Amino acid sequence: MIPAAFAGHVAALISLGDQIVWSGGEHADDNNLYRYAPGNAEPELLFQNPRQDSYLTSIAGSAAGYVFTDDRWVDGEPRGWALWYLAAAGAEPVLLDQSTDDRLPSPTLAMNDRYICWEVVHGTWDDRTNELRVAPVDDPTAAVTLLSIPGSDSYVEFPSLWADELWYGIADNDWDAGAEYPRIEMIDLRNPTATPEVFGQDQRAFMPAPSRDVVVWKSGGLDGSNALNSGVLTIYRRDSGKAQTLPIPGPSSAAGRVSYPSVGDRFVAWWDDIRQRFYVYDLAEQQFRRIAEYDWAADELVTRPSVSGDLLAFLHSGHAGGRTLEWAWLPD
Repeated sequence: MIPAAFAGHVAALISLGDQIVWSGGEHADDNNLYRYAPGNAEPELLFQNPRQDSYLTSIAGSAAGYVFTDDRWVDGEPRGWALWYLAAAGAEPVLLDQSTDDRLPSPTLAMNDRYICWEVVHGTWDDRTNELRVAPVDDPTAAVTLLSIPGSDSYVEFPSLWADELWYGIADNDWDAGAEYPRIEMIDLRNPTATPEVFGQDQRAFMPAPSRDVVVWKSGGLDGSNALNSGVLTIYRRDSGKAQTLPIPGPSSAAGRVSYPSVGDRFVAWWDDIRQRFYVYDLAEQQFRRIAEYDWAADELVTRPSVSGDLLAFLHSGHAGGRTLEWAWLPD
């Protein structure tokens, strides 16, 4: 458990395999960036947010540093965002991108030891363009735009990196039919001008999480449903080239309840709509493993699980007097 003096309030969190990184602090109005490496005496402050009217809402990182978004709000209204790269604790953040219209959403991010990637909406509210951008870690301000799409036609979200592979979700809009058609694409950054590979188009695939042996995504839903809606856990195995959908144990009416999957060395985690049930999926044993199940009539539940390597991090509510940031080493 992370001490409440550092994580009494958590806005965003991510496991990086050897450390946990989160934004927040002791109180709800704190929005700093922290990290904790299991085995250390206590967490470390990475970035002291100088602005009381901003929130660090998205985080990515690796051994090469961290990236995060800084969203500003004044009197309940958005006032734009900025995307920053932080090389190390206490370093001066480097501005990578910023909003062109206060009403446009902030980016979704990815980072590994080689690249920083983000999806961004630029332009104005009435004339916007969705872009997919990538920069080398050793020159983070030298970004190039890989995709540029009129914002009313399609949108790109949730980039994710594995080695030189850039995975992302893309959804086409059919305004006349009131439908969305999501899929997953992958660009090999060693040849970024090549046509992207397409995956899961017939499954309405979205929110990819790649690893060495598998790529995990959420799929399912009707054509009229938003690509961001919860779905079914899907495992794409690289060796066979086959994708398997895996409804989580429980009532069939609640089988499609997965969003924001993440994948480690052996286990898969996800955000579960039924937050009283805490499962992971074991890739080695090819079965679901139940970590905990809480009384549905009580307030105890788990939210925002994130796994990388063998390190699982999550928020645990309804016990110990509130909500705590907790972590566990999973079997290798």
